[in-house]
Amino acid sequence: MKGFFAAILFSLLSKPITAEDVGGVVIGLMLFIAALLIGSFIFWLIMLIDCIKREFDQKALWIILILVLGIVGAILYYFMVKRKGP
Repeated sequence: MKGFFAAILFSLLSKPITAEDVGGVVIGLMLFIAALLIGSFIFWLIMLIDCIKREFDQKALWIILILVLGIVGAILYYFMVKRKGP
């Protein structure tokens, strides 16, 4: 198995890198980042909606924190409020 990976690595490194190779990597990275951004926005929006609908103390504070801190505020809200109770 070790020889198999070495052969693949050698074949990848033995040919020169072309513009098409770089373009494919860049497009792949852009798609990954776009999916990550869309996913984090959806998570942020779900946490904001949950915060607005849920009845608990310090509701206004958490809404402000989620709006100001963005995804960090949504993650904090998820672990500190949403996971604690229904």
